[in-house]
Amino acid sequence: GVVFDRRVGEAIREFGVSGLLYNSDLVMYDRATRSLWSQIMAEAIAGPSTGAKLARLPARRTSWARWKATHPDTTAILFDTGHERDYGTDPYAGYEDSPGLYFPVSHEDARLPRKTVVFGVSLPEGAAAVPAAALNRRGKIRARLGKRAVFFRDDGDARAFDEKGGELAGLEAYWFAWATFHSGTVLVGAENP
Repeated sequence: GVVFDRRVGEAIREFGVSGLLYNSDLVMYDRATRSLWSQIMAEAIAGPSTGAKLARLPARRTSWARWKATHPDTTAILFDTGHERDYGTDPYAGYEDSPGLYFPVSHEDARLPRKTVVFGVSLPEGAAAVPAAALNRRGKIRARLGKRAVFFRDDGDARAFDEKGGELAGLEAYWFAWATFHSGTVLVGAENP
């Protein structure tokens, strides 16, 4: 999953799903300016806000039991919304099992199979990614981005940290999607993905 700080300058933006894709990735829109935003790039790609960036916040995919154990006062959203849509059904069920893409991308990187799930970070020094299965097996993997070290860790939840132990905003994605938006990514842990 991905979480953004919705502040852009002094304004707090409200986002919706545009129904569009850009390089096979979700495009959001902000309701105030109708600008279109790339989810992976965290950047406005069309409209009055073009070029504006959103700060990505650390987020993790975890089990409800693990989350509740560390955050006992959490309130959860119910699936029973009163609408017809079944939010318990995955509209992309089976997608990960086929090598093909539903929609085209402008750049591919053959270092990993397209649908390998990776966990990556994008920093001013560059981008780094690790196959999620390799990180899960090994627990810890280190990457270098120039002079900066990035520490990937999986203790049940995949996360990334800087040299001082500060958590970095990472993103879980299919390799084809990550590589399309982060060409030249430092790929670590791929010897046995």
